[in-house]
Amino acid sequence: MIKTFLNTFLNKISFKLFNNKLPYFYNFFNLIFNFCVRNKKLLLQKDYYEIKTFNDEGFVKIELDFDHKFDLLKKKLYEQNIIKNQNNQYRFLVDEEISNLIKDIYKSNIKFKIDKFRNYFNSEIVPAQIFIVRNYNFKNTDKEYYSNKLHMDAYLCTYFKLFINISDVGENNGPLHVVSKKQTSHVVKKLNYTDRHQYKNDEDINYHKHIGKSGSALICNTTQCFHRASVPEENCVRDMMTITLLAFPKKNIDTDTILNMNDINEIKIQNSNELIQKLKPKNLRETFSIYKQYKNFKNAQN
Repeated sequence: MIKTFLNTFLNKISFKLFNNKLPYFYNFFNLIFNFCVRNKKLLLQKDYYEIKTFNDEGFVKIELDFDHKFDLLKKKLYEQNIIKNQNNQYRFLVDEEISNLIKDIYKSNIKFKIDKFRNYFNSEIVPAQIFIVRNYNFKNTDKEYYSNKLHMDAYLCTYFKLFINISDVGENNGPLHVVSKKQTSHVVKKLNYTDRHQYKNDEDINYHKHIGKSGSALICNTTQCFHRASVPEENCVRDMMTITLLAFPKKNIDTDTILNMNDINEIKIQNSNELIQKLKPKNLRETFSIYKQYKNFKNAQN
């Protein structure tokens, strides 16, 4: 009982200090990681302008030079029998052929961009989860069907995502909405935000909307930026690939059961929950333990 009271008290203090609903030990980790592990010297280098934007805003639009494999992937996806489910969504099936295409695309067209974040986080970057979905219109927008309510992902700050538009996305297609890291704390107060189901009307919030042609991409730290899927207009849809990326100390990954970091062909296309859950510690002790892993990994590189 005392422990529960103490956690509640510390979370309230954390909310006052950081203006977010993350557990206090997540905010503690993020603060210390930012000062002691993250490599901010890179932000002064011209070659790392995208990472500087990511650091300052919490998200950055990146240019990916896709080849014919991306067009082939779309062709294979659209050959499926696409039917809206009860969640007003369709999750594209990933068979062996599509899985191999995604892996080849990541290795050939994406990995070189993501690798720049290794130096920034002083950690290896792991593509831990990949899925592709189509979002449909629905009328009752008071109900949440596919993360269409404003939220932050409850993980440590070393968890982030790459969003790639599979279809062309305009205002009417229900683009991803993101609030910058700088503005997220202000939005908490402005909307009197309690949780993803209790906040004021957000129509006047200055969202970045992930609009663009097929292949346009956005990297976002979804643990530090408010974001939501908007709802497509009637007779419109949005198709998007989401790649969950983890900055993680390489030596702590069980390469036999999760992935071989030297061989992208071993990545798990659907889900690597074991790995992702490592960035969702349950208490201060677990959080401190994982922080030490990051710190030791950084020291071993220097």
